[in-house]
Amino acid sequence: MGYTLADQGDLEEALAYYQRALEIGQAVAPLSPITMEIVTNIGAVYSDLGELERALDYHQQCLEYDLRALGLDQGMVPESLAVARDFTNIGYVHGEQGDLGRALEHHQRALEIDERLAPGSLDVARDVSNIGWIYYDLGDLDRALEGYERALAIDRVEAPDSLNTAIDLSNIGLVCRDRGDLDQALEYFERALRIEEGVAPISLRTAQDFSYIGSVHRDRGDLRQAAEYYLRAIGIDESVAPVSIQMATDLSDIAHVYYRLGDVARAVQYLQRAVDVVESLRVRAGAKRLQEQIFAAHQSAYQPQIPLARRRTGVKNSGWYRP
Repeated sequence: MGYTLADQGDLEEALAYYQRALEIGQAVAPLSPITMEIVTNIGAVYSDLGELERALDYHQQCLEYDLRALGLDQGMVPESLAVARDFTNIGYVHGEQGDLGRALEHHQRALEIDERLAPGSLDVARDVSNIGWIYYDLGDLDRALEGYERALAIDRVEAPDSLNTAIDLSNIGLVCRDRGDLDQALEYFERALRIEEGVAPISLRTAQDFSYIGSVHRDRGDLRQAAEYYLRAIGIDESVAPVSIQMATDLSDIAHVYYRLGDVARAVQYLQRAVDVVESLRVRAGAKRLQEQIFAAHQSAYQPQIPLARRRTGVKNSGWYRP
């Protein structure tokens, strides 16, 4: 039940079921693989909700258990798909925190294990996609595309109508968009969205592709159509994860569009909501270092306040910071 609800995007309800499952697992078999899988799932939900420190705690618990089960410590080379999964999950959280170096290290360790134990598998596709994601954030589009295309080559054979394939298509679309090939980017985003609307229509993945399509229309200068897609994304965000990185990004992006349309009052309204979400994420992140990383990774929500304030007071400004 928890897995199904999470796949549908109902994260709070999924978390409630996972917690009930964990209570049973800890009472009956506290160190069993099934109980560890539940712990992993709880960590994944906390990641999606933006509670990154709690997510990291759960994934570290799983890694420590899986290494102990193999009689290893973290400095030794494990031979376990479960450990690869743990490295993947920890790497994802580090990436969301903005610590790209540690994220890349964990994803590469996961790939080393999966290529030895399950070459050509969906696990390998996941790893190379995640590594591509890190290179994308680092601005290395060539290496990012290499990872995304390698992932798609596996996923379209092993799981052609899955969310994994949709993610690959969407990621390739991002590279096309950033290179200025907007027509091809739109084609990839729409292919991804068709899969997502059939599998998980109310999910963060679907919201993200609505947002990406909005960004293409924005870059083409079709601002009203861009706003329509951003609003569809925000509608899903509000029902699935109202305090999340995705929500902050979409709110900031639609504020940008309304500003360009000359609707400054509405732009300020959405921008303030974006700032509120980022502040909530910083509080949820806990430790001061993590708060600073969240701020650095999502400061696009703050940057436009200066030109917006100047516009409202009639002072000329030099332009809009582009997220």
